[in-house]
Amino acid sequence: MGTYNYMVWVLNALEIIACITGFLYLKKLQKADWKLLPYYLLTIVTFEFLGRYLSSVGELYKYNPIMFNYISYPMQFLFFFYLFYRHQYFARKKQLIVAGTIIYLLSIVADIFIFSKRIYFFHSFSYCTGVLLLLILLLIYFLDFIKGKEILNFSTDLMFWFCVGLLIYYIGTLPFFALRNNLAYNHKDIFFKYAYAGLVLDYSMYLLFIIGIIRCKTK
Repeated sequence: MGTYNYMVWVLNALEIIACITGFLYLKKLQKADWKLLPYYLLTIVTFEFLGRYLSSVGELYKYNPIMFNYISYPMQFLFFFYLFYRHQYFARKKQLIVAGTIIYLLSIVADIFIFSKRIYFFHSFSYCTGVLLLLILLLIYFLDFIKGKEILNFSTDLMFWFCVGLLIYYIGTLPFFALRNNLAYNHKDIFFKYAYAGLVLDYSMYLLFIIGIIRCKTK
């Protein structure tokens, strides 16, 4: 087993730990209106190991990118948009989130009917559209956060830890995913170097999720 595979297993371990932590603190998360987070993390773990299984079976390998492109990644972005939609900072900006969600769903349609004619394994267009929309929402959140009283209690605010994790990972990996198909087919050395960096950023995101769940306090 190569170094990269070992690093992926470490990521899977962190995902599992985050999921278990979420269920251990489920009662607290329910009071803080984060009851869906453990189930989201469980879904991520399920997709990861199902993807491993599909990749290990020759005749099923072709379904692996289909699962991630059409189910796993869309589920993740829609969950993020849902969280922002329910959060107090977006009480007067719900239409913005609805518009962003529609744009993202249209980008998936574009991937299916326009870009699917090209030969590639990763749907960069819809993924990057989702990331850019997410980063806009994160920027709005942080701008409002630093202006409000919540900043005084940032260490026990799960939304803060969650958003910092998302910001670190998605900003850091956006160039990689935008160019993922080109790098995978034409520049494999760069592809794997960036993949290692992406895993480290993924570690950071899940560690921040775990910290946020543990330190979270209900109001």
